[in-house]
Parts: sequence; C-alpha cells; structure tokens
Amino acid sequence: MKKILTILLFLSFSFSYDLKKADFSTFCNYVSFHIGKNIVISEEVKTNFSVFMPNDDMKPSEIRRAFFTILKSKNLNYKIIDNTILVYKKTQLKLPTYVIRFNYIPSSVISTYIKNFYPGVKFQIFQNKLLITCNYSQYHDIKLSISKLQNSYKKAQVNFLITVINNKKAKELGSNLSVKSPFHNSVFFDLVTDTATISSSLPYDFSTFIRFLNQKGVAETISKPTINLIDSHDYSLESVHNIPYTEKTVTVDKDGNPVTQTDIKYKDIGLKIYIKNVYITEKNIDFDMDIYIQNIVSMVNNNPITDTKHFNTHIQLTKDNPNYIIAGLRSVTKLSDKTKIPVLGDIPVIGLLFQSKKESVEDLSFSFYISTSFFKNAMPKPEERP
Repeated sequence: MKKILTILLFLSFSFSYDLKKADFSTFCNYVSFHIGKNIVISEEVKTNFSVFMPNDDMKPSEIRRAFFTILKSKNLNYKIIDNTILVYKKTQLKLPTYVIRFNYIPSSVISTYIKNFYPGVKFQIFQNKLLITCNYSQYHDIKLSISKLQNSYKKAQVNFLITVINNKKAKELGSNLSVKSPFHNSVFFDLVTDTATISSSLPYDFSTFIRFLNQKGVAETISKPTINLIDSHDYSLESVHNIPYTEKTVTVDKDGNPVTQTDIKYKDIGLKIYIKNVYITEKNIDFDMDIYIQNIVSMVNNNPITDTKHFNTHIQLTKDNPNYIIAGLRSVTKLSDKTKIPVLGDIPVIGLLFQSKKESVEDLSFSFYISTSFFKNAMPKPEERP
C-alpha cells in the first residue's frame, strides 16, 4: 500500500454547507460526516476534480450510494475495513505478449485483419511471427482466425524442366535421324528450334525427348526444380553466370592531379524466371511467368554488351492438361575474338599480318517443360466416390 496522503476522520459535531459544488476532498469530508465512516484516500488518487454536493435533505444511504457511484465513474476502488473506507486507484494489469507463427499469409493481410477487428490491440510482425499484446481471450480468437486463414491458402507441387538446346546441332540431328527413330519428323524439333511456342497438348513425353537430346550432346538440362506453389505468393528461378568486367573511375587528388581507379565488377548473365499471381483450386493451377534471357552481344573495352529478351505468359494446369511447354526462346550471341602476336602485332600496317580475328555465333534455345501430379494426388470428395 502506498503512503497515505489524506485522512478524513469522522467528526461528531455539525457542519453547514452552502456550496453547490466542491473539490473531491471536501466532498469526502461531507460524506464521512453523514454516513459515520472515516474516509482514507491513497496517495496515487488525484483529488483535484470537483463534484456537486448532495442536497441537505438526502438520506445517509442515498449519500453513501452517490459516493460509491462517483468512485466508480473515476475508476477508483474502495475497501471497507471496520469503520474506515479506503479509496485507492485501480491497478492497471499489464497484458501479456503472445507469439503467433504463420507461414503462408502475407504480413499485410494479418496487419489489416487486426486493425479492423481489434483496433486497440498492440502488435508487431517480424518475418513469419506475430507479437501481440492482449488478453488471453483475444489471443485465442486471433490465433484461431490466423489458422483458418492459413488453411485457406492451397498448395501444389509443380515440376520445372529447364533445358538449353543448341539449335544448329538439333537441326542437324533432326535431318540425320533414321526412320526408325521415334522422334523422326517429330514436331518437337520445330518446338525447340523455331520461334517461341506455347502448348499444353504434347504428342510425346517431352522429358523423354530431352533425355534423348542430352544423350546426343544437343541439349543440356540446366535446372530441374520442384516448387511448392502457394496461393498469392511469388517465386523466382535463376540460372546465371557472374561475368567479370572492369569499371574505371577518374577522381582528383588533393594536388589537382587526375587519378584513375579500375574496379572489377560482376554482372549476372543468363536466365531469370519470375512466377507471380499464383491461384490454386481443386480444378486448376494458374500463375504468370516472366522470363528474361540475357546474353552477351559483344565485348567493348573488356565490358560486356548485353541483349535481354523478355517473354511473359500465363500458365494454367488442369486435370485434363497437367503439362505445359514453352519452347523455342532463342538467344543468339555473336562474339568476336581478336588476337595478335605481341610487339609484332602493334607495328602499323605490317602488324595486320600478325593479327587474327575470329567471330563465332552461338544459337541457343531455351525450353521449359512444366508438369504437376497435383490432380492425381487430389482425393475426390465423399459424394464423388463410387
């Protein structure tokens, strides 16, 4: 109990009040006289507020009831001990902080939910953890709602087979195959070597065809990821090389002399895929694919000059068409390699005899085979079972 600030003792002699209103201490003195109780006010209670005085014709029971009503309106507690009423401030209970984990729900969804339905609750979100300060009943309800939200996000495994194909070798192989080959005159050669093609209807098993090209040294599988797609989540796939290049910067020292600094930096060159707008139901898997293919066109002063091709498409996998192919995304790189014999190659005019220039063209195509067993694994609803 804190230090007692004010003690108002019961007085046996009579008072006369002419005030219409008084401060709280004076009011407690009046009440003490009429109900025959000492009133003790704890130190933390602020008494600098005014109350209207009861009428002189009020009964002691009415004055007592008015006194307790005013205590309640000011959020004050009281305790009666023998002939004394102790008035003290209600203790503000410190609410506990709970941690709720979540996996699939975006942080913005949880934040909006709490602000709309629990506006007075304090919370913070760190990665996949919600720290929330509230009572147990609120914690239980919020945790249950997050669990229901999380279960509403459907998941599906999707397989990707990403292959790079040498167009020149593929065309040579296609024209030299024997008649007995299952891939002779197959549309697959047109798919992987011509312009961009999209199809969800395949005449053969494309992965078998790719293995065949791998064995012939025509194709190379650069990635075979399996991704657990989840509703409303974004994903990225990359197959890149860090190409070094030099970057020169010129500064001026304190004496005003130019200073050239050469730094080695790296640039990501290759394939980048971004998957977004994922939507999964029992009947279909939908998502958008952004494909970026970047290749080196030439080297100027040891710096790569690049060309970027961008391809965007919408993918839909269904029970009838669980496979998808994007093929024939070409990347043609022209490189020139100039070599010379040291010293002799630097002689004007004559030096040309000691120099050689080699140009090469790399004609590649990227293919993406997308498949899922999601619909095979999906259990039928009870009413659909035979």
